[in-house]
Amino acid sequence: EVRFSADGGRTWQTAKLEAAMQVTSLVTDDDGLSPVVLAAGSVRGGSHAHEQAVVALDFARVWARQCAVDASDPQPGADMERFVLSAHEDNDCVMGHRTEYVRRRADAPCAARLDRVLEAQQTDCACTDHDFECDYNYARDGSRCTLVGAEVVPHGQCRSPGDRYLGSSGFRLIPGNTCTRSDRDPDRPVERACPKDQPAGGGADEKLGEITHHTLRVQGDPRLMAFPNSTAYLVLTSQQQLFRTDSEGAQWTEVDLAASTRDSKIGKPVYLAEHPYDTHRAFAYTDRDALAFTGDRGATWTRVRALPARANGLHVRPLLDFSAADPDHLLFVGGTECPGCHTEVWVSRDNGAQWRQLATHATKCLFARTREFTALPADAVVCTGLARTRGEQDEARADDRAVVRVYTQPFRDSSHHEIAPDAGCRVGEFHMHAQLMLFATTCTGELGGDETLQVHVTDDGRTLHAARLPPGARVAPDAFTLLPAQAGGVLLDADGGHGWGQLFASSSNGSHLHRVLTHTNRGALGAVDVERVDGLPGMLLANRVDNADALGAGVHKRLRTAASWDGGRSWHALPPPATESCAGCALHLFGRATGGAAPGAGAAPGVLIGVGTVGTHLGRYPQARTYMSRDGGVTWAQVRAAPALHALADHGALALLAADATPTSTLAYSADGGRSWADYRFSDAPVIVDSIGAGAAGGGQRVLVRARPFSAAGGASVDETLLVTVDFSRLHARTCTLDTRDHARGDFELWTPRAGASHRDAPRCVLGAEAAFWRRKPLAACAVGDAFAPARTRTRACECALADYECDEGFWRNDYGECVLDGPDARAPADCRDGSTYMGRSGYRRVPQSQCEGGSDLAAPVERVCGRAGGVQAHVVRPDAPIADLQFFRDAPHAVARTERGAVLVSLDEGGRWAPLDAAAGAPAEYAAVLLHPVFAERAFFVPRHGAVGLVSDDAARTTRLLRLPAAPAPALQPALRFHPEYPEWLLFMAQRGGSSSAQAEAFVSRDGGASWDPLVPHVGAAGCAFLRSERSKRFARTAVVCARHPDSGGGVAVSENWFRSEHVLVPNATDFALVGRFLLISQDADQGRALAMHVSADGRSAAQAQFPGGQHAMDPAYTVLEPEPGFDYRDADGRTHTAPGGGLALHVTTSAHAGAEWGALYTSNSNGTYFRRALEHVNRDDAGLVDFERVRALEGVALANVVANPERALAGGEPKRLRSMVTVDGGARWRYLRATGATPCHVTAPQRGDCALHLHGYTEVSDPENIYSAAGAVGLAMGVGNVGAHLGRLGQADTYLSADGGVTWAMTRKGPMWHEFGDHGALIVVADRIHPVSVVEYSLDRGRSWLTLPLPHDAHSTRVDALTTTPDSSSRRFVLHGRANGRAVLVGLDFTGAQPRVCKLSAASADSDFERFAPHLADDANPDRCLLGRKAEYFRRKPAQACYVGGEFEPVRQLTHICECTEYDYECNHNFVRQPGHNGAPG
Repeated sequence: EVRFSADGGRTWQTAKLEAAMQVTSLVTDDDGLSPVVLAAGSVRGGSHAHEQAVVALDFARVWARQCAVDASDPQPGADMERFVLSAHEDNDCVMGHRTEYVRRRADAPCAARLDRVLEAQQTDCACTDHDFECDYNYARDGSRCTLVGAEVVPHGQCRSPGDRYLGSSGFRLIPGNTCTRSDRDPDRPVERACPKDQPAGGGADEKLGEITHHTLRVQGDPRLMAFPNSTAYLVLTSQQQLFRTDSEGAQWTEVDLAASTRDSKIGKPVYLAEHPYDTHRAFAYTDRDALAFTGDRGATWTRVRALPARANGLHVRPLLDFSAADPDHLLFVGGTECPGCHTEVWVSRDNGAQWRQLATHATKCLFARTREFTALPADAVVCTGLARTRGEQDEARADDRAVVRVYTQPFRDSSHHEIAPDAGCRVGEFHMHAQLMLFATTCTGELGGDETLQVHVTDDGRTLHAARLPPGARVAPDAFTLLPAQAGGVLLDADGGHGWGQLFASSSNGSHLHRVLTHTNRGALGAVDVERVDGLPGMLLANRVDNADALGAGVHKRLRTAASWDGGRSWHALPPPATESCAGCALHLFGRATGGAAPGAGAAPGVLIGVGTVGTHLGRYPQARTYMSRDGGVTWAQVRAAPALHALADHGALALLAADATPTSTLAYSADGGRSWADYRFSDAPVIVDSIGAGAAGGGQRVLVRARPFSAAGGASVDETLLVTVDFSRLHARTCTLDTRDHARGDFELWTPRAGASHRDAPRCVLGAEAAFWRRKPLAACAVGDAFAPARTRTRACECALADYECDEGFWRNDYGECVLDGPDARAPADCRDGSTYMGRSGYRRVPQSQCEGGSDLAAPVERVCGRAGGVQAHVVRPDAPIADLQFFRDAPHAVARTERGAVLVSLDEGGRWAPLDAAAGAPAEYAAVLLHPVFAERAFFVPRHGAVGLVSDDAARTTRLLRLPAAPAPALQPALRFHPEYPEWLLFMAQRGGSSSAQAEAFVSRDGGASWDPLVPHVGAAGCAFLRSERSKRFARTAVVCARHPDSGGGVAVSENWFRSEHVLVPNATDFALVGRFLLISQDADQGRALAMHVSADGRSAAQAQFPGGQHAMDPAYTVLEPEPGFDYRDADGRTHTAPGGGLALHVTTSAHAGAEWGALYTSNSNGTYFRRALEHVNRDDAGLVDFERVRALEGVALANVVANPERALAGGEPKRLRSMVTVDGGARWRYLRATGATPCHVTAPQRGDCALHLHGYTEVSDPENIYSAAGAVGLAMGVGNVGAHLGRLGQADTYLSADGGVTWAMTRKGPMWHEFGDHGALIVVADRIHPVSVVEYSLDRGRSWLTLPLPHDAHSTRVDALTTTPDSSSRRFVLHGRANGRAVLVGLDFTGAQPRVCKLSAASADSDFERFAPHLADDANPDRCLLGRKAEYFRRKPAQACYVGGEFEPVRQLTHICECTEYDYECNHNFVRQPGHNGAPG
């Protein structure tokens, strides 16, 4: 459906579409006069996956009558109103004039039905300050414009010491402004003293020559084609006129094809094709299906012998293709008459004199020989097309199959061979780049459902293989964008469909894709903000979406610019200009996806111009400024206080600017490296400039300005284009001279790019060579000339280093820049015994294009260990103190560990190696906490133990910068920093001034990433402040902040949506709050402090009091908020993915707080969190409030809890608490005891009774609370330490148990208590003794059926283990163990990546699949259909006995295969009802 409003948006109505569509655009006529709107998009459930539709929506009958208005003389009346555009409070003038419009009243019950736009009445106004902007090199400072760059001295002035000149006042009239001038205007020139250190115009003795221009007016939007290395251009207009110039636009002549070819029937040109391998040739296709040819850059034309067919009507492009082997070889894609048409592919070996049909039903054809791709014969042609080559070319038919055909002798016959992608993949678009042929393929997953896009590559034209993604890369792109790269490979940006992508660099043969950047910004039509800088090999500029993890409705992108000087291996922020530096700021530039232009030119090495902003992220374009760099982006200076189109000419000696999107008639130019600027008027009337350029490489001296006429009434013309050539060839009187021996005497300097973002870095080596560039000195008064010569360079071979090598087959570059194996070596000798050694590949191979000499030979063979012994390793480091906490980053293989002394260690390979944190200068030595942002996965904050200076990292702790806090953190309010889920730069900080623990705590807010802080609440209570909005709760306002005020300040919990300029007290006398899932829970004193009342809010504006059984509103003041039931994604029977919401709240309310007899009742709420029911009695807790309750990860509704079996005797003090373990699989409606299998010391009575059952040590006894029993990635698996008997015994007498069915049944897997962790999605289990010192760890590859040992390094022998951990989702095959060995702390990395020989294969329909289906079920098998919570869910997990690894890229898929008939098991007790003991065999 489409919603529309007929009254200015006050009310909305609905119009139904004929079919369900994903609407991608709504369009009407350009002036918005038509009542018809076209809705275009893809059809849901159409005849095929890519069915498109255009629906015409006619709103003409929405109104019963036509409005009363005279279009020739519109006046306000009953139906029409007068509207005046206003932008200022003190007047109604905009851009120097007052404009009155007549428009339909919003509530008028009529249709305008006009055939033209009503003419506006415009009256010029007297000039005011609003009509002026800052001049060049000036910036706004309040109401003044102050000089921020070099003074612009008019040419010919300031020739003698003490001279004065008339210069800019700092203001200028805004281009296009029509205000009436007076002698009081602020742009009047002012007299200034000449600067002492700057000669005018680049030299006091220079006399600049004449600048001229020539204008060609053409209709519509013309296509411009430049002949490389020449002054010749062709222009084809929308009126089918063809113009030519051989003087870069100084003179134009219209080409008459009929006269030139002497063929009156040749027609008018509609399509131009340039010959990429012969710069003198071009072709023009005409409206009469003829082809004209020029071999002298358009000076003369001849008609190609009659084409064998007309151009195809299926939009297969290119129409013409050319071969690098012979310029006379042509390929033409014609076609039959449509509809019912198909393509025909023809080839000619004599420039079109004779043609031969090669193929039909092709979707694209190219010659397979380019300058770089030479693997196939010189004449070879490659085509994609349909396997069926008869009848209509209909790609939507189910029996059609796309194939790739390679014709090796196309001029003789149509013999060919086919190259096919992997099974289940269909070939689509393809491109040739460097030594590679790349194909976009659509592949169906093993589980069905949505198709995914992949890239298949060939470097020999005979075999096609999928380009391998890095291990753990989860990429399901909607599109790929191909970008040029160095070293013969390609850059591929994979579009994830969220407005951002991931950038991959291929190996030289295309077999591997290495991820070099995440969250790249993408725009419309595949545009990507990644730019290879021309003239600077190895330099890339990219814009990253800083808040990619939070994008959604109402959340706009926050972009940051990153620069790489080594082809994408490392990235750095661009430093801001010295005049605009600020804390945490950088320069951010607009790129291709954000409307920016290329920053550099091939003929101007090191000179860059860009439009951007300085700050924590890229600002809005109207507030942007224009910046220039002359050292390859190391330093920048502002050259204009507004956005500008820009270009470089004369090999960078001339810089040009033009106003962007605002009317102008001038072109600004600088001949001294941006130090001073002058204007040249190229138009008598204002125009809108679309582009400026000086040839493809920026070497010319004539500049082509593409513009459109502008009028204040009609805006920029869409019917006419101006091509203005501005000639700077006579600006300088002489040509520059190069003196390679004495730089000081010549006009050129030798500039050497550096290897990083600092002048102190070493010279940059790219592909094994260090290049230095000759370029004109900024103040040299001469022209470079020689427009088509490449920049002069001086090169020197570098010593071979890491940058000259790429990863060999099967190796991947880690975050240390090294090539490492992922898994065992596939090329190890077949007869290699486990543990023996062999000389194998190092993991590196020399980049074929590298010119390096000597140095390191990283490709030399290295000694490797055979079998599993070589693939399982342990590494140890000795920190300064025991580890206090250790955390893994979510989307990067990085980890951080903080010691008890406050030192921080960082690992970039999931714990294999550790190094001290790379702290910025001035950072503290000790840290109280490391906080990973819960949403923005690469952001980490390091909170100081003392003082008010911390650190922040934006790249997963690879680098850091200072974070200046308003005061020291408040020790009692942890975490001290709180984060916003959508805006990464919004921070709340809980501070405490003064050194005493009794000092009051204050809350501060920063909205710029900590660059500045504002006070929020002066005296906060125990909970401090927090942002209300979260990933799971979007109902709270984005700016909503909740704070608990200290009782001394009146108490209560208040919410503000304007940073506490005003506030709303949600609950008075409140003592605490907690944000849990979708809810805000607030506790309020009741019964004079002897009880608490709980209030729940879902919107931050109102709160409802929680209702407990028996009509109770208050509860014991000791309570614990438990982890809520999370939502989950699932796939239905049709393969579609859905999201199910999470459950309600869970609370543990203490009912006994006596020492040694602590327990309480477990309550669960309804969906809105207000009505609670008692789910379980006597749930164990400890004296700190920790509760023995834990959910089983990845399985909804499954949880474990320990209950006190002897509450009366424990309370009386006669005996200690006796604990029993219970499990629920239906969200707490029913609880059962744990059943152990195998040999047990008693006859098992579980699940009905607990006097002989399995009992596990729970949450109150663990040191690693992340994964107590289970892990999100290990579906259905759970482990615990406990015993079988009447109750839980001592830890030292416990054994380790494993469940493979979600906690329903358990079996002992190791004798004694063990630390345990799952890895590789449950396919790997690692354990270590929990009581005794260890020198080995044990691991299982078959779900506990057998166990292997991994010896620890000598320095870690006799380690008492404090914790064994891995990534939170347990998908990794790397673990970290830390503890104490011989009185010293140890940190051990355990690497099991080579434990299995191959990656597992998932095939839902094959018995040979390495995966099995798992379906959870009830504990007592009462439901044979295995229905839980009204549905049957199945998961895929690896079979226990399969010798393979799952890998990090595997995503567990929850499939709902059946919606079950409701039974009693689908119901729980309502509010104020409890289940009777023994009902259905379940405890009460």
